[in-house]
Amino acid sequence: MPSLDTQLTALARALDRAAQHREPIAQWSQAEPLSLAQAYQVQSALVAQRCARGDAIVGLKQAFTNRAMMQRMGVAEPVTGLLCRDMQLADGGTLDMARLFKPRVEVEVMFKLARALPADATPQVALDHLEALAVAIEIVDSRYRDFRFNANDAVADNASACGFLIGAWLPPTTDVAGRAVTLEIDGAVVASGNTAAILDHPLQALCNLA
Repeated sequence: MPSLDTQLTALARALDRAAQHREPIAQWSQAEPLSLAQAYQVQSALVAQRCARGDAIVGLKQAFTNRAMMQRMGVAEPVTGLLCRDMQLADGGTLDMARLFKPRVEVEVMFKLARALPADATPQVALDHLEALAVAIEIVDSRYRDFRFNANDAVADNASACGFLIGAWLPPTTDVAGRAVTLEIDGAVVASGNTAAILDHPLQALCNLA
């Protein structure tokens, strides 16, 4: 029987192949148990394969920052993924849908740090460590068949990270608390929400990454 490390490496390779060849895989946890720690081990190996091809890690993301989503996924706190350079789209650029499965877009707040956050950072402390912030659009996509996964499956799949687009950088003092958000396509409103849905304040999500 293959060792646990061998199985986790195999999952990382399977997820990488799925993304490379657009061939989704079955939900891993349906066949084999996967702890959160093991899922992050898979995520690290998965992203390492991207970096071995010349990509590079440029940032972090959080998933399940909406409390309703946390409850739905059965987690007590958000999970983390890694953003890579080649995931970034130029503002006004295009996305090749042919290489994706069932992509979805989410409006996010992107933060650029001036210096590292302390581990016990509060939103006010985080604000003092910011260089800039921006409105961003994240593209999420799952390499699991039919978008079926649990929280640990998602972590292994790099928190469904697929792509992102960053708007104009704004001063760090820009107020992003409780701001209404509207997503439009060709002038038509397709979704709306509020930044308060991000753990009550977007800066709290940033603190979670410290």
